[in-house]
Amino acid sequence: MALENLKKIEDVMKAINQFSISKEDFEKSFESIVNLVLRREEHFTKVLNNFEQLVNNITQKLQSEQKKGIDDLKKQVDVIMKKEHKQRMDEIFKKMATIKDGIDGRDGKDADEETIVKNVLDKIPKPELPILEGEDRPDIGSIKGLRSIIEELKIIRGRKLGGGGFSKIAMDGHIIDGESLSGTKNGTNKIFTILNAPNPVASLHIYRGGARQEENPSGTTDGDYSISGKTITFNSAPASPEILKADYRH
Repeated sequence: MALENLKKIEDVMKAINQFSISKEDFEKSFESIVNLVLRREEHFTKVLNNFEQLVNNITQKLQSEQKKGIDDLKKQVDVIMKKEHKQRMDEIFKKMATIKDGIDGRDGKDADEETIVKNVLDKIPKPELPILEGEDRPDIGSIKGLRSIIEELKIIRGRKLGGGGFSKIAMDGHIIDGESLSGTKNGTNKIFTILNAPNPVASLHIYRGGARQEENPSGTTDGDYSISGKTITFNSAPASPEILKADYRH
């Protein structure tokens, strides 16, 4: 194998001598070729770096434009949704107000509430309750709200004028129906007042947009409002169009 390699080297040297190329010329030519290759490599590296930078710039620009487009779309949708929500709420409050004020009704007339209630009650099936005696009879405390109603009736009955007489005029003077609550309705304020402190407190009925509200059970916020004296604090702040009314005794 060594002899074969040596022979190959001799053949190469003979070829070089045949074309009259000196060793120095060969080295110079080889060096020129190497330099040319290096320059080409450097050029291609530079081209590739520029191309990579161009791709990165285009990608960043597309991402930025896409994000801006999505943000703009979200803003437009948000504006449309808020506008639509406000229009719907205004329509609902307006409709509720017309119903409460007796503007809407069949053939343009006010509804006969007593007749409606009677018709509804007549359609409700009346269960047959067994007559309970002795220990089987329910206690007054087992019926929710019954004790408060009885106490309220006792207080009303006990109110008298001088000389021991009972006056309906005096009684009516302590019965408040449909009083508007005082306070700012802006969707933020929750505190409102009435002219008198209810007595008993259980006689207070608060209406919000025509819907009866429930007082918070003691120590909780599971209802709709709380009361202290003449001050009523709602769990959620009423909005501007809402109608707030109160019925109570004092």
